[in-house]
Amino acid sequence: MLSHHHRTIFVHVPKCAGQSVESAFLADLGLTWEKRAPLLLRANDQPDLGPPRLAHLLARDYVRLGYVPPEMFAAYYRFAVVRNPWSRAVSLYRHLGLDMPFRDFVGRWLPGEFDRRAWDGKFWFVRPQVDYVYDGNELLVKDVVHLENLASDFPRVAAASGLRSPLPHVNREGAAARRRPRRWRWRRSRHELHPSWRDYHTAETISGIARLYAADAEKLGCDFS
Repeated sequence: MLSHHHRTIFVHVPKCAGQSVESAFLADLGLTWEKRAPLLLRANDQPDLGPPRLAHLLARDYVRLGYVPPEMFAAYYRFAVVRNPWSRAVSLYRHLGLDMPFRDFVGRWLPGEFDRRAWDGKFWFVRPQVDYVYDGNELLVKDVVHLENLASDFPRVAAASGLRSPLPHVNREGAAARRRPRRWRWRRSRHELHPSWRDYHTAETISGIARLYAADAEKLGCDFS
């Protein structure tokens, strides 16, 4: 997300409260979700210009792909929200709604996307969080907020960006998940729904996420606990 009014770039890591953050900036500008395109929140069908949703540009791509000049990137406040990768994996699974158990999502589907890294796949959506905020070993954002502390840390973001609107709670994943059982019951979907993200995990999936997202765990300071 790019807001010239706020002199702010928000690097939206998928399934890390990005819609809530973007909604606050839209509200500040008097824009609706349907009119979000001016903040670089629009679809993209040109692989050379970024992912299918420009909201999910990597930090390095804002300059590399020509969305802002280097001087502007350096001058603007840049932040991202990240989360525990074991929790994020469950959120990705719930959002995608794949017809498979969670253990197959971690053990088979995710590794397949990591291996293919194809434009027509979902790697751009499920890739490690560090890809979004680092370029090699260089952290490209000025502020990394952990989702688990978002409520208490967001005032710091608001102060740095001049944001006046409060942070709303936008949870489309939860609404979609509540609808799925009725739609899927007739076809005996293998998609799992549990009350807590911890309930999805076994020793096998914990170690699987540790392998796939090792860089996230290391650089973002996360573990399963």
